Amino acid sequence: MVQLISVQKLHPHPKNPRLQPRQDVVDQLAAHVANGFDHSHALIVRPVAGEYEIISGHHRYLAALQAGLATVPCWVREYDDDTAYMQLVLCNTQSELHPLEEGKHAAESGIDLKAYAEQAGKAYDNLKVKARAFRVLAEGHVSHEDVRDSWRNLAEIHAAPEWLWGALVEEMVSDAWTVQKTRERVSQCKEWKAPPQWADGAAIAKRLIVGEARYTDISRMALVVDKMAVRNPQRIDRVLAELAAAAPSTLSAVQDIVAKAEAEEAAEARQRQRHAEEAAARTAKLRGNCSLQEWEQLGNGERALLLTPDENASTSFNKQENADIEWAQWSWNPVTGCKHDCSYCYARDIAVSARMAKVYPNGFEPTFRCNSLRAPANTKVPDAARTDTRFRNVFTCSMADLFGRWVPNEWVEAVLDSVRRSPQWNFLFLTKFPTRMAEFEIPPNAWMGTSVDLQARVANAEKAFAKVKCGVRWLSVEPMIEPLQFNHLERFDWVVVGGASASSQTPEWRPPYRWIESLVKQCDAAGVKVYFKTNLGIANRLLQLPFDAPLREDPQRAPQPFHYLKLVKEAA
Repeated sequence: MVQLISVQKLHPHPKNPRLQPRQDVVDQLAAHVANGFDHSHALIVRPVAGEYEIISGHHRYLAALQAGLATVPCWVREYDDDTAYMQLVLCNTQSELHPLEEGKHAAESGIDLKAYAEQAGKAYDNLKVKARAFRVLAEGHVSHEDVRDSWRNLAEIHAAPEWLWGALVEEMVSDAWTVQKTRERVSQCKEWKAPPQWADGAAIAKRLIVGEARYTDISRMALVVDKMAVRNPQRIDRVLAELAAAAPSTLSAVQDIVAKAEAEEAAEARQRQRHAEEAAARTAKLRGNCSLQEWEQLGNGERALLLTPDENASTSFNKQENADIEWAQWSWNPVTGCKHDCSYCYARDIAVSARMAKVYPNGFEPTFRCNSLRAPANTKVPDAARTDTRFRNVFTCSMADLFGRWVPNEWVEAVLDSVRRSPQWNFLFLTKFPTRMAEFEIPPNAWMGTSVDLQARVANAEKAFAKVKCGVRWLSVEPMIEPLQFNHLERFDWVVVGGASASSQTPEWRPPYRWIESLVKQCDAAGVKVYFKTNLGIANRLLQLPFDAPLREDPQRAPQPFHYLKLVKEAA
């Protein structure tokens, strides 16, 4: 039954296939229905949320609005959404939908095109062409009025890559291509891949279609970026952001952006190389000689580097050429310099002398000589060491006090670690800070000694060596400045006694023999070996070594010819 429904309650279906109302039809209908519709022109509608959605009669509805009608006659049908959608095209059949409008309805149906064709009673192949044409139109590249008569051209353009549709449509309309011409142009670009997302795809497509660019150039745009000599992730991100902002449409524009980034990366690489070379040179220098002041200014990373010697370092022990320290035929100085400021110090005189400036560039300032850590491995133990321990003995840090409070723990540990890895040698250490020795794990091939030149140092030495564990514990009584009295000489294995050679601040000094004799008696009582240095000025020196037979025994009996009393008696 036909119902009169207010035009205010009528609403066009949102999926009406019409691309645009035909105003000539609306005008004719408006003139015809000025006095109202008869029932033969009734609209078909369906109720939706208290109002009505138009299924058929969209032009009549517009005519009613144009004529100022308040109500129009309508057939009310109870359609679900799917049925209503299909009725849109079926009801419009008699009003001759344009092929693009048919394609629109089919493309937007949301169902398989074959199923749609069957429901709509349309030929599938023909409908497929129309749907393709509409899909190209739907991209919004051109008004449907401009291509109303060229819809078959749109169907041909559908075969091209989608990113080219707009440019093809624009050129097709501009040059009035025939369907055959459109087909030929599409066949030329079917295999063209889309440019990168950061490029201006529309501009590139237009340049390609009008012949201002070659596809080979465009295809190289992505290749230029993919193969750019940029490895820094942040810079790569900046290049991509710059490309996206610039949206280049030419190969040269891409090359300019990439070349700039490559130049920046190359400049940074050169700078890094320069810094690396400077750092390597600095490390090489500091591995040779790193003063305490320089060490304190280094970061942990640089310090770690300086604790590992150059594997090609050719350092070796110094062979002793005189009798100054004949109890060790080698000296080794991975650490030099001292802050004790003893007046009789021979080491200071050597380190600050002009002739030794190259060897000790920091003078007598505490210095770590990392490359010297390879000396134990680079020096061969001589055959003489088989019978004379002195040729296996290495006076370590003879130009320093390794256990001075100013010496960094890392330096001490580096030296001790090198000692551990060289069990073929005996390493002799000497310090005026014996208490600090007990703070480290001492290797068994280390002979740990302390200097006792005055009675004031005796108690501290004896107390400290109650805790020191090592291969040999020894005392250096050099120079012997006053007579010494010990209470616990049994805590030591060996005592070296000496005087003082002339230095820049002190004269030559030889302690009185009675002081020496008193000390030797104490050593004999404690079972401690004694070694006299040449600077004592004693002809028949004691040359005892720990755990070895004396290098020279004192005679226990005068030679036979001296026993003259016996000879006299026999003659009588």
